[in-house]
Amino acid sequence: MTNRSLALYSAALIVLLALSGYKPHDLPTWAMEVAPVVIVLIILWLSHHRFPLTPLLYALIFVHACVLILGGHYTYARVPLGDWMRDAFSLARNPYDGIGHFAQGFIPAIAARELLLRHTALQRGGWLFVIVTAVCLAISALYELIGTTSVPNSRWEAVYTYPAYRSKQYDTSNFMDQTNYQQFVIPRGVSKVRLHCGVVLAALEPRGTAEGAVQGV
Repeated sequence: MTNRSLALYSAALIVLLALSGYKPHDLPTWAMEVAPVVIVLIILWLSHHRFPLTPLLYALIFVHACVLILGGHYTYARVPLGDWMRDAFSLARNPYDGIGHFAQGFIPAIAARELLLRHTALQRGGWLFVIVTAVCLAISALYELIGTTSVPNSRWEAVYTYPAYRSKQYDTSNFMDQTNYQQFVIPRGVSKVRLHCGVVLAALEPRGTAEGAVQGV
């Protein structure tokens, strides 16, 4: 069943990747967003005989991949689904980046939890909570570092990050001339990591609380 699920999800993702690569709004953005999808697909196929995942986790990875592919094709600030949500709920801006952040916090937490429970001696409880949280925060921090350090040399931040978080268009070079780079990037990165951390908490079982972590020391 798991091999069949992986084959079906992989076939669907390959089709979606091909469609999303046809006239994307910004090619560097598309390449950066879909690269994790390709990497994860390769890892899943290389490891599925030795370590197959549960159907639930395969389904969640597929959903996360769809979120990335859609954001890569349109850029997050221009995804039609987010435009509809903005108009339907009278929001100030397109909220699709929030969907991406939720997926980036929740789904890696489920994946890390499954891998740790099945592949290590860890049991449900405080230490599992701590390690899963650390793994997800490390993933989010790495993603932020890749994005923010690419600002001077690509259009990815101009097209993807700034419009999504500043609610208006900025030209990257002009913005960098007017604003101290560290003062803008660091608070933005911290706020997103906090969001991912909050989503991680929701993905863990009730026993995985900070109080449980303290008692387990």
